[in-house]
Amino acid sequence: MTKEAVKSDVLDAVQHEHAHLRKLFDDIADTFRDIRDGATHQPAKKEAVEMAKQNLEMALDEMLEHFDEEEEVLFVAIEERYPDLEGEIQALVDAHEKLCEKTRWLQRQMRAEHASVFEDIDAVLRVIDEQQLFDRVLEALPEWERKWLLEEMKHI
Repeated sequence: MTKEAVKSDVLDAVQHEHAHLRKLFDDIADTFRDIRDGATHQPAKKEAVEMAKQNLEMALDEMLEHFDEEEEVLFVAIEERYPDLEGEIQALVDAHEKLCEKTRWLQRQMRAEHASVFEDIDAVLRVIDEQQLFDRVLEALPEWERKWLLEEMKHI
């Protein structure tokens, strides 16, 4: 979560961060699709690939920071308050792991500059969609608790 983002409580902050991460991955995917579909031609193709590599590095860094904040503060707090959601919380942690794994795979493919970089792009983007359950749980928390969680996340 970017520290300069000023939000009223954790729900606003998380929704903002999810939208930001989605936008990063959507932009990267659009670049890949344009290259795959032949919409980007040489020499712009090489430049587009380099830009996508840089954007992917930035997205992974931001994603890891965001996941740390969620897992170390929010997931723990939600699971303590709603123990019956332990399975769903674990599914979110697993989704984080899967997304990181796929993002790292994509980075390796881009570094090797193989055609396989264009495989499974949609699967990478689908994994990031954790927001539905997460937002419902956060919305159920009282406003004071969401503000407290946001403050806790700022200390990570």
